[in-house]
Amino acid sequence: ERKKERKREREKEREKEREKKIQILKKELIAISIPKERAAEHAQAMIDEGFETVKDLEGLNEDQLKNMGVTMLGDRKKIQDVFVQKDQSKPKKKEKEKKEKEKRSIGFLRARHREKGKKEKEKGRRRRGRGKGKRGKRGKREKE
Repeated sequence: ERKKERKREREKEREKEREKKIQILKKELIAISIPKERAAEHAQAMIDEGFETVKDLEGLNEDQLKNMGVTMLGDRKKIQDVFVQKDQSKPKKKEKEKKEKEKRSIGFLRARHREKGKKEKEKGRRRRGRGKGKRGKRGKREKE
């Protein structure tokens, strides 16, 4: 009898876990604008097939979704669009990283340029450019 009780307890626990997974998947499906009623049906079918999250559905084509029980064309498109949007958002991150690298390299070059100027000053060399030359503050020629 103990074995039967343990077996029943395990089955109850598995059923509770399954219900939790269904609720989580249902919320994910609702988040991508699938109506509640259909989301519950789809979630049960997907859990039965071994898919626990919407992320797990990546790579499935329309026919596979249809065979799984997602009969509405609109629902299939919404599920597939989730992954298309994710693919499009990835290049933006790469662009940001590239811009940051450029900023860092420009900052590095400026710092290097400043150091070079300091070294020349220490050696007694005068840097060319930026000087007023024979002109004063106002830009008029001063008498020599």
